[in-house]
Amino acid sequence: MPVDAELKTKLEALSYAPTKRGAWLPLRRKSVEEETIQLALSFSERQGKTVLHMQTLEGPGFEHELRDLRELLVGAKTKVDVAGQEEEYYSLLMSIESAISAYYREQPQLTDRDVIQVLQGLLRDPATPYAGGLRRRIQQYLQFTLSTVEYNQGAVLSCLKYVLRSVKLHHSLEGPTGYLDFIVDFV
Repeated sequence: MPVDAELKTKLEALSYAPTKRGAWLPLRRKSVEEETIQLALSFSERQGKTVLHMQTLEGPGFEHELRDLRELLVGAKTKVDVAGQEEEYYSLLMSIESAISAYYREQPQLTDRDVIQVLQGLLRDPATPYAGGLRRRIQQYLQFTLSTVEYNQGAVLSCLKYVLRSVKLHHSLEGPTGYLDFIVDFV
């Protein structure tokens, strides 16, 4: 499914072009000055729909009802090799890791094992909405990313698996919150 043209129009109306960051998105002004500002990105649920809240630090923002993740997860399920091509999948990887990092900041009792369980669940069924928790947070970030950048379902699954491998590696080397402590410093 193509990107959400209405959302892209709302983003462009702010006169900023989004980069591929996380909860606080650094944006570049589309002008000669290339002034950098930030937007606050948050989500809520309204009548079973995910609502994106985008707020500029300097003024008005907007709300936008995101498409259902099931609508956005289309295309081939053929997995891709993300290793060595991280830049091509940067938006998806940052979306997943930003969701994890933001959730960990709010829920410091989270462990790598919790993240592993959530990612394994998303690999089995990425689109079924959940009422809350880390799984829902990752889904919301994916909804936003897939509304603005076109990726097929195989790319999403491959990026989830790539992050899962990273969590397992850091967990095995650095203990119960090895991955979380690592990621929170970078995302």
